[in-house]
Amino acid sequence: MKMTEQVHILGRQGGAWVVKQDQQVRIIDVGVGSVDDFVCFNADNLDERFSQARSKANQGKLFLSTGDHLCNRDNNILFSIAEDTYGIHDLQYACAAPGCTPAWASYHGLDETFTVGGRSKPGDYIGMVARMDALCGLSACPGLGKALRVEIYQS
Repeated sequence: MKMTEQVHILGRQGGAWVVKQDQQVRIIDVGVGSVDDFVCFNADNLDERFSQARSKANQGKLFLSTGDHLCNRDNNILFSIAEDTYGIHDLQYACAAPGCTPAWASYHGLDETFTVGGRSKPGDYIGMVARMDALCGLSACPGLGKALRVEIYQS
């Protein structure tokens, strides 16, 4: 795989980017124990957004890891988890703390996020393959102030 983009997200900050179909986005913990909120939309139709409820119901579980999928409200797969050294990720709660969800996501009514991280060590990451062109956002938890790195790869 060839890295095509790298974004550094400082603690208590956020970022957004587009991931093309079949590209992999890798979210890397550069601190210790960062808890972060990831959101995603179909880049061609922002009404098609990540859904915790559909992702839970379609897979019959609250915690996701390698081999699982992030689904939208129409049951389409936005991302598939290809690699995960964190271990598991939470679908139970909305954002980690008030203000964690990126402002543009809140504007679009998205209060459902995919929680990345938690019990981690520096270098832990999750790699997700886009199943459609996706607009993504990630916020580094304001309570912990831990930095992240996002890398996008072309297969």
